[in-house]
This record gives sequence, C-alpha cells and structure tokens, in this order.
Amino acid sequence: MDSLLFFIGTYLVIILFYVIYLGLYRRKKEYNNMGEVEFLEYRYKVKKSKINEKKLTWICVNTNAFIISITGTICFLIPLKFILQMIIGFIILFILIFTLYTLIGILIIKKGVVDKK
Repeated sequence: MDSLLFFIGTYLVIILFYVIYLGLYRRKKEYNNMGEVEFLEYRYKVKKSKINEKKLTWICVNTNAFIISITGTICFLIPLKFILQMIIGFIILFILIFTLYTLIGILIIKKGVVDKK
C-alpha cells in the first residue's frame, strides 16, 4: 500500500512540474523542441505539422511521469545498497524510455500520421 501511495504521489508531483514547465514553454511557442517530439520525428518520420501538439505533449508528459514514477518506486522497494539501486534504476529507466516511446511511435504510425514514402 505504501508503494502505491509513493507511486501516485510521485506521478502527481512530476505532472505538476511538467505543467509548470510547459506553461513556460507555451509562452515561448516551443512545444516542438521537446526531445521526445524530435525523437519521434527522427525515428518514425513524423511530420510536426500533422500532429496535434497538445495531444502529443500530454502523451509525452504522462509517459515521462509514468517512467520516472515506476523507476523511483521500484528502486525504493529494492533493499540493496544505494549504488546498486542507482544502477538498477538507470537500467529500468532506459528500458522503459525506449519501450514506451517505441509503442507511442507505432501507435502514431497506425493512426496514419506519418508521411508514407
């Protein structure tokens, strides 16, 4: 039960930080300069002009919050030394990043957002 509360609390705090951060981005009109959007554009040939910026931004925000929260929760539950928790956390972090953003890219392709060559 404690780990579930830790996960939910971490998730909500990260989303709050992203909302504040994106509020600053919205003023500068720099949504598309997010690293996640550039990754999807490079790897899956997604055209920025064909994507609803707000939907993709919220997908990225929720995905990032989920990745960070899951990694933190798993590392919090492992009763090992701190350095081993950090190493395991980085491994989990990279696996989740590549897996979830690959799934997002596949879903974007299936919805027909990508330019077919």
